[in-house]
Amino acid sequence: MISFISDIFNYSFVVFVLYILLYQKLIDNIQFSFLVFTSLSPIFMFDFLFEIESTYFGDANYYLYALSKAKLFEYEKIYHTFDIIFTSWIFSAIPIPVFNSPNSVGFICKLIFIFLIVYCNYFKINKYFTYLLILLPTCILYTGIGIKDTLVLFIFAIGLVSIPNKNIIIFFVSSFLMCFIKLQYAVFLGIIFISYNLIINRSFKYLFAGITLGIPIYFIFKQRIDHLLNPYSLNNYYKSFKYLDGVPQEQIGNIPLLDFDTFWFFDDIMFGNYRMFFLPSILSSENSFQFIQSIENILLLIFLIYFFYIFYKNYRLKCIYWFTHLIFVSGLYGIVVENLGTLMRFKFSIVVSFLIVMFYEYSKKNEDNKINE
Repeated sequence: MISFISDIFNYSFVVFVLYILLYQKLIDNIQFSFLVFTSLSPIFMFDFLFEIESTYFGDANYYLYALSKAKLFEYEKIYHTFDIIFTSWIFSAIPIPVFNSPNSVGFICKLIFIFLIVYCNYFKINKYFTYLLILLPTCILYTGIGIKDTLVLFIFAIGLVSIPNKNIIIFFVSSFLMCFIKLQYAVFLGIIFISYNLIINRSFKYLFAGITLGIPIYFIFKQRIDHLLNPYSLNNYYKSFKYLDGVPQEQIGNIPLLDFDTFWFFDDIMFGNYRMFFLPSILSSENSFQFIQSIENILLLIFLIYFFYIFYKNYRLKCIYWFTHLIFVSGLYGIVVENLGTLMRFKFSIVVSFLIVMFYEYSKKNEDNKINE
């Protein structure tokens, strides 16, 4: 009962923030209405949809404990992994009236998501896309749970947008923060930055500036990055994937990289995308959450195909570029991540971030065309 009352206080605070944003014309009336409705989701997460000690989002307790210590500046008492520690530092800087349960952390994540919508509006990203984003069941769920996924989405999305926006400072800051929270995503940002400036921008000035700023980041996190990109570490993931796929251990070989051949099998990447975008299916759903997710998978695929059509029709090179990177990143995670629930958490931040940057490219190009006319 006490937790429910505190949730009402926190929800009222979120609505108050939304009203200020509406008054300042940073969000429109439809976004305001949708966000007021979907911001209720943290109230129904723990002690309603999920038990606090359950296997579903059990790490929410770690963030709750870490944040409670960070708010009191008792950093020496935070003993969890560094990504949780660093996330709790950021969460502690975001005001929330009452803090006494995992749902309270969920309202912090809601505020982060709200400011992601404001960010989309600032860059005049298609409003109808933001409406769909707010009402997407995956977004309603994961932005209402007090874990790092919403923060990862926010930083990864603004990092991706900073690349075509040619904002080196934002790219540097987002990459640096991502090294603490989700190192793999920081590596993806670096790869995309280099390839975008070589293929799309063809700007060696920005490429040189980005690499110059990126060198200190590499040396700061050199040990972790070298371990992440170690082919033998990747090989362990690969063997695990093959074993889970039903291949007997004695028949599992190494990734081709170890044999100085092609880096990765194309069919494995495609199978990883199958797991990312098609699972769980309607027939394989084991509970109501997976059934809803399977319906969302179908609708998301239809949306991606439609958007690919209109994007390719107008801006072929950028369309192929971004969808190729989306397929590669999604396929890579689809290969190495066994648990479907965990895979859906990755899918939330990966797919939404790529959609935001693609809609940024599409909206920016349309805006430029209008100005030229």
